[in-house]
Amino acid sequence: MTVPSSSVRHPAVRSAFALLSVALAVTVVNLPTLLRPMPPEGACGTARPVIGPFTRFQNCDSPVFNLIAADFSQLFTQAGETRLGRPVFLAAGWLVDRVVFAASFGKINPSDATAPYYESAEVGYVLLNIGLVTTAIVLAWRLVLGRGWHRAESFRSQWPVAALVFILLAANPVTKAFLWTSHTQMFVVLIPVLALLAGRWAFTRKPTHGQVLAVGLAVGMGILAYASSAVIALVAASAFLFRRRIATAVVLVASSAALPALWVLGVRVVHGSFYSVETEKFRQFVWVLDGIREGTLVHLVRTNIDGFLRSFFEGQTLLALSIAIVLLGLMAFSSRITPPEPQRELRGLAASTALTASWFVLFLYAMGFYQTRLTWSLIVTLLLAALILLSNTFGQASSHHRQRLTIVAVALGVCWYAAWLAIPEPWF
Repeated sequence: MTVPSSSVRHPAVRSAFALLSVALAVTVVNLPTLLRPMPPEGACGTARPVIGPFTRFQNCDSPVFNLIAADFSQLFTQAGETRLGRPVFLAAGWLVDRVVFAASFGKINPSDATAPYYESAEVGYVLLNIGLVTTAIVLAWRLVLGRGWHRAESFRSQWPVAALVFILLAANPVTKAFLWTSHTQMFVVLIPVLALLAGRWAFTRKPTHGQVLAVGLAVGMGILAYASSAVIALVAASAFLFRRRIATAVVLVASSAALPALWVLGVRVVHGSFYSVETEKFRQFVWVLDGIREGTLVHLVRTNIDGFLRSFFEGQTLLALSIAIVLLGLMAFSSRITPPEPQRELRGLAASTALTASWFVLFLYAMGFYQTRLTWSLIVTLLLAALILLSNTFGQASSHHRQRLTIVAVALGVCWYAAWLAIPEPWF
């Protein structure tokens, strides 16, 4: 029986097939991480067998995510209150947990506090992680390749750029450490892409207050999944302020803060208190107040600058920065930079990139909790900036110049993936 050609050509069918293909590719390129050696003693997590020689690293935070997926009410107990600030992601985990269990016809164990590795929550969170990375890659293609990126002809003409985008976002220290475990870290890859898109939107469009309100509420949902989603609102609001659209910026910030504020208030009313492990235990963002109160602010500022800079000194992170520098240098010495996008779009994208990088520097430093995995929000931003310039150059280059750019892009992608496979770290 043949499938009617009309159904094959239907945009929704093509889009679904494309997304599934990208998700499958993300899964395949990350399979070698299941063959990593055993984690060193003191690593935050344990090795869990999957099947045959494949073993995955379960982060030490994962059991809490699984516990809440099994019983959402555990979020309000002492065992689960450390994740009170992320109810949207946990609700998604709870929902996918049920879907996976139902879809497996009970063959995958239902989640409970004593369930083995093959519990539906763990599988569900892995699927969520793959979905988040897939979304980041598809949106990055839209950002980097420009208008018409989804057309087969346009995509094929810039395949080296598209491939480099894919491999840098699909295979990096964050995906190596967290793709196969229950955690929120895939947002580190996705949020920079969303922030860049939001900034370009704010710089180049004239949205109504209703549209801005809807975007703000969506960002608020994002904050309740992963707090650094706030950078999306900060970038877009800053862009509106640059355009002297003060009322629009106010609407965006207020609507972005509304849902998180209501959640905190609701928990306080119903539960009696709201515990934030980020501020209470790790003193994120409130370290400035601690320093003022204790008279050690100058010392803390200096210490945190050192800690922030040290978070970049990790092998793959330095390699990623080197790739960004190589691409930017290549573009600087290229005589073929003729952007295919309208100048207004390109200027908006350049301004959005500057704002996104600046806000991530401020946000990450103000956090006061410095880890390489968190620093990758800024690394992704810088890589995408370099890739945008590469795409703009590639699109208008002569045939000979395009061949040279193709060689460079392919060589960088191969070297990156080879190094990523060779280095067993990070374990986090």
